Amino acid sequence: MALATLQTNKYYKPLALPITNDLVLLRKNYLDDQINVLTTDLEKYGENVALWKKLAETTLTNIVLFNKRRSSEVSKLLW
Repeated sequence: MALATLQTNKYYKPLALPITNDLVLLRKNYLDDQINVLTTDLEKYGENVALWKKLAETTLTNIVLFNKRRSSEVSKLLW
């Protein structure tokens, strides 16, 4: 009985979502700067798989933040 109660409470526990201002700061201060640095590094060093992968991940994160209410659309980009 106690285990069932614990599992039920865990299931219905509210999610702590980040504040919108924090997401804006993340995008402005980190993601935009990271994208600029990665694109200049790609121009400087040429074809580099690791840089392309990091740029793709950073861009995808930027898209997810932009479409935070429609995250299922972003999952379709991966296929």
